[in-house]
Amino acid sequence: MITSDKTTIRSLFHRNLLFIVFVCPFIVPLNIFSQISWEKIEVPDSINLRTVVVDSTGAIYIGTAPFTPHNHPDYYGVYKSIDNGMSWIPKGLLDTTINALSISANGDLYAGSSHRVLKSENGGDNWEQVTNCGLDNIIDILIHCDDTIYASGWQGIIRSFDGGNNWDTITDFTTDEVVSDICFDNSLNIIYGKTSYFNNDGGIFLSSDWGETWTKILNTDVISLSVNSNNEIFATTQLEGVYKSSDTGQTWDTIFFGVRDLWSIVINDDDYIYIGCEQYFDPFGGVYASYDNGYSWVEENEGLTNEKVDLLYLDTFGFLYSIYQQENTNGKFFRTNQPTVDIKYKEVVNRKDIIIYPNPFNNYTQVSFKGDIEKRYSIKIYNGLGELLLEDLLPGQREFIRTYNLEHFPKGRYFIMLKEGNRVVSNKKIIKM
Repeated sequence: MITSDKTTIRSLFHRNLLFIVFVCPFIVPLNIFSQISWEKIEVPDSINLRTVVVDSTGAIYIGTAPFTPHNHPDYYGVYKSIDNGMSWIPKGLLDTTINALSISANGDLYAGSSHRVLKSENGGDNWEQVTNCGLDNIIDILIHCDDTIYASGWQGIIRSFDGGNNWDTITDFTTDEVVSDICFDNSLNIIYGKTSYFNNDGGIFLSSDWGETWTKILNTDVISLSVNSNNEIFATTQLEGVYKSSDTGQTWDTIFFGVRDLWSIVINDDDYIYIGCEQYFDPFGGVYASYDNGYSWVEENEGLTNEKVDLLYLDTFGFLYSIYQQENTNGKFFRTNQPTVDIKYKEVVNRKDIIIYPNPFNNYTQVSFKGDIEKRYSIKIYNGLGELLLEDLLPGQREFIRTYNLEHFPKGRYFIMLKEGNRVVSNKKIIKM
């Protein structure tokens, strides 16, 4: 259980016997492959793709930047496609790096750049600068109805209550702090995640008064946020996996870890969770999905040839977009070949228990679980940085008892991941004493 200011490990003590029983998080229901796949969308040459938004007609807007600060293409800024990405039309803001795009309920288009928020009321044909602020790079724009707007990025958050005509600064940070994501929960509380590179002040902050006052509800650097229909908050991190809170941030659980660089999380109308990640130490990047509120996870990388994801975006039709913001190339831009809503999946009713004993351990620990002779399994052990330290490939059988000699591991926390085929079915923390 993770509280707002410290981490504790929940252990099960029975008299003098110390052990941990992990009920594998895919008890019921468990989806089989959802069969979504990805198709690549080509983007204009010599630009670096940064962000995407889709309007109510299905028109796609992308924000772009040059390859490098010293290699400018003929044009970068905002592009628009009205034919599902087959062709692109320049839509203004010439020679402007666009890090954020957002559309209000009435169709106004907002763009975020360095120190500026810009607005178009006619689909990008004309733009006006609505603020010149102290934020170094604006990377997210949050809109409620048509008039209430929050823009966030390096050094804080600015706010407008009148459609961008007037702005005020509601948080003001140092130059090494960035508001990495901002969203509303179902009660219209504002939640933002912050990463702090030097002063250890990152975390998640919540305001119930439109940003006048803030309460810190999680004390760790956060990259991306999303909220499901049950008002549960999900947060991704670079090194600590995914956090989940079911009580507006009073307590937190870690539900997916051992994979690092979790740059983006989105949740669709069916409460299906999608995470985009870029794994440096193990070919383990791409998109992971959970169709049971985070209890089990499956890779969703069919057709996603790069398997590195910096940004995920869900449009109002349920299509999922993936961006890899690779410098010195056009980046990688993909979309699912069907909407992610109403995906059919199969329930598995057999129960599988995983026992990891002892935990905490000194030199040896044992993993036991029931399996299936028709399937293949793998057990991987990662350190706290997400580096793969051990991999055990297992053919199918009805029962597994695996003992691991970890006496050469330093003291500290590790993660044991069990995969059934390409599905992550358990991801648990272990402690070496």
